[in-house]
Amino acid sequence: MKEAIIVHGSPDRVEYFDPASPSPSAFHWFPWLCKQFQLAGILAQCPSMPTPYDAKYAEWEDLFLRLVSPRLEYAAGHSSGGGFLVKYMQKHRLSLHKLALVAPWIDPDRKFGEEWQTWLDPHALDSVQEAHLFISEDDDEAELESAARLLAAYPRIIEHRFKDRGHFVGMPEFPELWKALG
Repeated sequence: MKEAIIVHGSPDRVEYFDPASPSPSAFHWFPWLCKQFQLAGILAQCPSMPTPYDAKYAEWEDLFLRLVSPRLEYAAGHSSGGGFLVKYMQKHRLSLHKLALVAPWIDPDRKFGEEWQTWLDPHALDSVQEAHLFISEDDDEAELESAARLLAAYPRIIEHRFKDRGHFVGMPEFPELWKALG
């Protein structure tokens, strides 16, 4: 059975500890996308990444290494989850059918030193058959800069540009993403 994984981003500490706020892995369009994969016969998961409000790459990598199987064919990452997938691909070269980066953030201003920023190895995505990047013109400058760098480094990425999606949050469904992945 084919598998898919969705990596959420990093909420702020207040949102994360608010009992009324859903878990980052069960928020926005993530549950909907998991369901779309399941309806297509693809086992999907959206794990809760460790301490996402103070994310550490090594902790996320440790969890991800335990979740990746040879049947993994699809990966999607939102915000720092997209940045995580890019950095992970630099080191581990997953063979994927499709990869989606949604408003990816790679810490272009190096706010966190080398924690999230990575040099963009031009061959990191060679083992991905099809890569998609979703960005909205009204996203934060850091995500716009991250997207520009990724598109320059990986000219094979298929860009999906929107005008008014912000950071792709608060959306219960994301049909354009499923159309690209499904």
